[in-house]
Amino acid sequence: MNKNIGTCFLCGGRVRNGICTECGMDNRKSDDSYRLNSGECDREPLTHVHVHEEEASEKKGKVKKAADSGNWKPGKSSAWGTGERPKNYGKYYHSSGKKPAAKKTGLWAVIIIAVIGVLPNIGKSVYDAYQEKRAEETLSSIKDLQDSSDSYDPYQFVNESIPEEGEYLQAELSAGYYQIGIDLPEGIYKCTRKDGTGFLNIVDSEHNVYQYESFQENDPEEISDLKMFQGAVLQISGGVVLNLETENAQASSMEEAEPNPLTEELTLEGDNSAGTDFPPGTYDVSAADNFGMLEIELPGGGESPYTVSFLLDSQRTEEYPGYSQEVRNLYLPEGTKVSAEGFEVNMVPSERSTSLDYKVYYGLW
Repeated sequence: MNKNIGTCFLCGGRVRNGICTECGMDNRKSDDSYRLNSGECDREPLTHVHVHEEEASEKKGKVKKAADSGNWKPGKSSAWGTGERPKNYGKYYHSSGKKPAAKKTGLWAVIIIAVIGVLPNIGKSVYDAYQEKRAEETLSSIKDLQDSSDSYDPYQFVNESIPEEGEYLQAELSAGYYQIGIDLPEGIYKCTRKDGTGFLNIVDSEHNVYQYESFQENDPEEISDLKMFQGAVLQISGGVVLNLETENAQASSMEEAEPNPLTEELTLEGDNSAGTDFPPGTYDVSAADNFGMLEIELPGGGESPYTVSFLLDSQRTEEYPGYSQEVRNLYLPEGTKVSAEGFEVNMVPSERSTSLDYKVYYGLW
């Protein structure tokens, strides 16, 4: 550098006696004393090669060889680092150099599509066959039940018989409890539904008879050969009115009913208990001026009490044929709970009392 130049070669400041007045640089030294922005390559020829570049080139060559030999797998190549993307993205060759069984995969795809195509028809056929089988089983079960019902004999354990000779008797009865031999004579009866809908039960603990008959709109209007033995209890529930006829009433075997000691008529509403809120005994119960459900919970049932219910209405209507106006001879022993929620019931002492145990009376044997 020319030492006579009056400017600093470092900062361009003014030089006095070889020293820059601005940065203090000694401009009298040679260029070899200072290396600005220099590196280790300053003395190397322009065509020199760095050692680390040779190593990188060698690694790159190894990667290329590995790819060419068929050992390359996704995620292992440096091609991802250079922004390159394999031509068959998501596919690769196995180390054996063979492709996966693409043809087999395609074959399976064709098979699956074909199967899917016929599945709806197969499914429909299977479903139709299942439904047909199920319908056959249901009809068979119904027929078995009907056959069982038709073949059931409620008198199969009875060894006694009712005399064929007797008197003719006809009676019209509605909801209530009727003792055979006291309220009705022993006999073989024909029962015809006259009005309303409901049910008939015959319970006879002595002869081990329990017979249940339904009198709904679609049920038979008439049932014959109802054998009612002395001591049985005929139970009628609902709004049905039944006409009973017999040609062999055993009137001579009738027993005199015990008079009812109760004389006071009561009107109850809500929950009441026999022996606490009213005297226990036998009552004819009816709805006072409305309608509702009368529930009777008998004593001694523990956690599973025996309950009987009656739908009562002060006015009989064709719209509600299952409601009765009155339940006759309802035996309410001490401890019985009577519930009439939302309406009042009239309780009138029945003409007779009940001497039977209430479990026999209600068929709880």
